[in-house]
Formats: sequence, C-alpha cells, structure tokens
Amino acid sequence: MKVVAIWLAVLGLAAALATSCSVNHRSGDFRCAQSADCATDRVCVDGYCVTNGFIPPDSPSLPVEDAALVPPDALACPAECTSCDLGAMRCAIDCDANPALCNQQVVCPAGWNCDVRCTPGGLCRSGVLCGDSTSCTVTCAGRGSCNNITCGTGDCDVRCIGTNSCSVVNGGDVAPTTVTCEGGGSCRNIRGGAAPIELTCAGSSTCLGVQCGAGACSMACNGDEACGDVTCGVDACKVDCTGDASCAQVACADACACDVACRGAFSCNTDLTCKPFCEGAEGCTSLGGCNSCP
Repeated sequence: MKVVAIWLAVLGLAAALATSCSVNHRSGDFRCAQSADCATDRVCVDGYCVTNGFIPPDSPSLPVEDAALVPPDALACPAECTSCDLGAMRCAIDCDANPALCNQQVVCPAGWNCDVRCTPGGLCRSGVLCGDSTSCTVTCAGRGSCNNITCGTGDCDVRCIGTNSCSVVNGGDVAPTTVTCEGGGSCRNIRGGAAPIELTCAGSSTCLGVQCGAGACSMACNGDEACGDVTCGVDACKVDCTGDASCAQVACADACACDVACRGAFSCNTDLTCKPFCEGAEGCTSLGGCNSCP
C-alpha cells in the first residue's frame, strides 16, 4: 500500500512539472526594431511595442516579464513620435524609421521639443504643423521633401538641404523663425509672420518668392540667382546680396528701415525699390535705423 502511495505521488509531481513547463511566454511578440513592426495602436520604444498610455504589469496584452523591461517613462511617448526623451520632452519624428507617419500631415505634440527629419525624398508633402510645440526643428534632406511647413508658438528652425525641398514655409507669430536653404532650388514661397524671420539662402536659385511679413526680416543671399522676388514687410528689412545675379527683385519701400547691399555680380539687376530717400550707392540704406531717412 505504501508503494502505491509513493507511486501516485511521483505521478502527481510529474504532471505538475509538465504543466508548469507548458506555459507559453510570448515575450518575442512585442519586440521590435521600428514602429512599423508594431500594431497600429502601439509604437516601438527601446525595442518593445508599447501603447501610448500606461500599461499595468498584469495587463493581458503585455506579458509581465516584458512590461518590467520597458521603462515606465517610455510609455508616455506620444504616438506622433518615432522615439522620445521624456526628461527633455524631446520628440523625434524620423521619416526614414517610419515613412507612414510622414505620408500624412506631420503634427508636433504640444509642449514637446520636436525634431522632424524628412528623409528620404518625397516625404512630408502633406504638411508639417509645429502648433504649440515648445520648439520645432524641421530638416528636409530628401529630394522634393517638405511642403507647407507652418511654424507654431515656439522657436522654429527649418533646414532645407534636399534639392527642390521646402516649397512653402510659414513663419511664426510669437517666436523667431530661422530658415536655412542649401539645396538647389529649395525654399520657394516663404511667408514671414509677426515674429522676426532670418533666412540664409546659400544654394543656387534658393529663396524664390519671399514675403517677410510684419516682423523684422534678415536675408543672406549667398547662392547664385538666390532671393528672387523679395517683398519686405513694415518692420526693419536687411537683404545682403552677395551671390551672382542674386536679388533680382527686391521691394522694401514699406519697411521702416531698408538695407539692401547689392555686392554680387549682376545682383539687384531687375527691380530694386528702396524706401523713399534711402537709396544708396549699392542698394538701399536706412541711415542707421527705423524711420531715419529724411
């Protein structure tokens, strides 16, 4: 009888071990290299697909062992971001990592420092909206990338490196806007807002069609045939034309201070309109500041 009891105990232990070994931990189901590897309601953070909200450790959708490996702070990364740094409130939107995010309008989350990277070519054509972001940096490195970039309430830095990139840029009304145009044919139709705007037009045929807006406007036209058709606003306007055949048309008669330096070969060679009595030997001069001309 004792032998039978021992044998039954052994069988019970074996069954328990078999049951424990049959548990299937699906930890691999939530691993990822990029957000495109995840379900539509999740983003890839630190190698794991996570949702935008907090996931309790006992959530049936994420195994306990996987939830423990994901930093709690990472779970607050906005869905608009491909990666983020919660401590610095920095949101990266990398079109190369997740092109689907950039085939539609790119929206920077409110309160975040946004870094949008529009590469490869043809992405961010549905617009980039900086909105209420704390700061917004948009890099248009792909050929033909970026259309209708609209700066928001924070500092705005737009870098147009790709050929024929940045077809429309709208400056901000609160914080300054900086636009750097290096790719050939980049930066067409730039519209300044109420805040100051500063442009560097280094590539050939860049900054074609500039309306400075109500804020102060400063332009460095270094590229050949750069800065065609520039209209200054009512605030101080400074245009430095050093590229050959740059600044074909510049109108600054309405600016309180108008300074246009035509130093490149054949620069300002079509139509230059200065503020009355502010004509200089090589362009326009404000004689020292706003409303200082006789």
